[in-house]
Amino acid sequence: MCYLSVPFIFLSSVFTLMCVVVWKLGVFRHISGMFLSWQGESLTVPCLYEEKYKSHRKYWCKGEHWISCTKVAKTNTSNTGISVTDYPSQNMFTVDLKNLQDSDSGWYWCAVDIDGAADDGDSVQLTVSSGESESLCVNQNIFTVV
Repeated sequence: MCYLSVPFIFLSSVFTLMCVVVWKLGVFRHISGMFLSWQGESLTVPCLYEEKYKSHRKYWCKGEHWISCTKVAKTNTSNTGISVTDYPSQNMFTVDLKNLQDSDSGWYWCAVDIDGAADDGDSVQLTVSSGESESLCVNQNIFTVV
C-alpha cells in the first residue's frame, strides 16, 4: 500500500508496476514501496543510500522483520536469479530479480553492511502475480492489463 499519493512508474515491461515513496531518513534516502510483477518476469529494484556508505557492502534481505531477515544476495557475489549491483557515483544499488515466481512474494530489505555498528535497511514489499487476474489494484486505483 502506498502511504502517499505519487505517480505510478512502469518499469521494463507493461506488466510491472511500481509505487515508490522517497524521502531522506537514516542511512538511505528512504525508498519504501510496493512492487508488483507477473510470474516469470524480471524486476529491478532501486535502493538509494547516503554518500558516506559508498564503499560499504550492500545486500538484499528477505523477511517481514528486519531483525530476522535472511540475506539472499550481496554485492560482488552471484546468486541464481538475483544480483546486486552498486552504482557508487549515484549513491544507489539495484537488485535485479529474474524469473519471478509466486514464492518470491513477500517483504525484502535493501541494506548496507555497516562495520562496527548495526546494519541498516529499508523495506520493500514484492507481490508476484500468476497472471490469472487481468487487473492490478494499488491504492484503490485499478490498472487493466490488455
